[in-house]
Amino acid sequence: MAHGAAILYSAGVHLGRPLLVLLASLFASSVATTGCRRSDAVATDGGLDAAAAGATEPAKDLADTRRASPTAKGATVSLPAGTFPLGSLPGDDGRDPTAEPLRYSGSFQAFAIDALPFPNDPGAAVRRAATREEAETTCADAGGRLCTAAEWEYACAGAAGQLYATGNAWNPKCSEDPPSCASSTGTRALGVEAEWVADGAKGEGGSRCAAFARAGSAAAAGDDEKKTGKKGTSPPLVERAFRCCRGPVNAPAKPAIDDAPAYERAPLDAPALGTILAGFPEFARIGVDQTKFFEPSDATTVISKGRKVAEKDKADLRPADGFSFTTQPLWWSPEPGARYLVATGRGKSGSFVVVLHPLPGGKYRLASSFLFLGDFAPVALVYAPERRRDLSWSTCWGCVGENGGIAVRDDHHVVIVQN
Repeated sequence: MAHGAAILYSAGVHLGRPLLVLLASLFASSVATTGCRRSDAVATDGGLDAAAAGATEPAKDLADTRRASPTAKGATVSLPAGTFPLGSLPGDDGRDPTAEPLRYSGSFQAFAIDALPFPNDPGAAVRRAATREEAETTCADAGGRLCTAAEWEYACAGAAGQLYATGNAWNPKCSEDPPSCASSTGTRALGVEAEWVADGAKGEGGSRCAAFARAGSAAAAGDDEKKTGKKGTSPPLVERAFRCCRGPVNAPAKPAIDDAPAYERAPLDAPALGTILAGFPEFARIGVDQTKFFEPSDATTVISKGRKVAEKDKADLRPADGFSFTTQPLWWSPEPGARYLVATGRGKSGSFVVVLHPLPGGKYRLASSFLFLGDFAPVALVYAPERRRDLSWSTCWGCVGENGGIAVRDDHHVVIVQN
């Protein structure tokens, strides 16, 4: 870090020399790490859409509340035939890529759905079922059938494929008065609580239209076995709301969850990456209109610098065997259904590490970034095929403060940190 360089801080977090500032994302808390580098560093933890080149959707904080007068007892909503978007996009708030398919088109025949969860009466308490079979029987006795997941999602997301029943953000007031909260289709109380559907369970309190609720599973049974020591323990029953549908059954086939190789080279040139990054305001400070990749030979330089430092300090060398070092972009798949573009490079005023969500149409959404202001030292990506959920970046292999991690958390968000 150059002496006299500006001290950066955010939300009262002040760390080390240089300062590492982690800016909170729309849905993740700041993560702080310590370390020493030659430059000031700023890291952002993802989920922010590009304002220009990478933009694909409206701002998520603009909610369409869609609150209306309570519906009548027994009211149904007729949904027309057509082809409508289902699934979700990489980087959507709370998305679980291992369970949710990428956005796809589903064909529907016209059908009707209860305006409210059973008994479909704004003046009565919601009746819940302990199993999907119980919900199916109850709907059949009422002259209907249990709705499918696709029908529930269509009623929630509408023809525009919105994120939440209330628009591009969840309106928490819907939990206070569910019967008055309508989606764009006029269906009420969607996303207020989890509901059984014919092929699983949909929705949870404040969840997106595409999200699946977690039903009892073999994993839960395994947890019970650990606690009780008894094999074959059944998972606990979970009571859920449900609503009935009428008309032809709509269950369009959804795409399979892709399970790509953990690491692949990404055929992307520096000007193309610079154009993508120019759409994100976080990168304006380092002049990405002049984006360049480091030389392939710089990956070897990162290793040799670490060896020289270790020899000088009479420290143990960190082994490089078993790791791959590259200065070229990578496709990274840390878990099924998730794929990221990971790259390092430099602009006019500094270097960077960036992780991007690829979106349909050749567009991208920012997942996480780390900027080295005023520092142009080569940055290599370091990975091992057997370590799927995390990789590293390094400017000096094994040197204190010259390395960091890139990892996917349990909530499926990606973070970049400095070690």
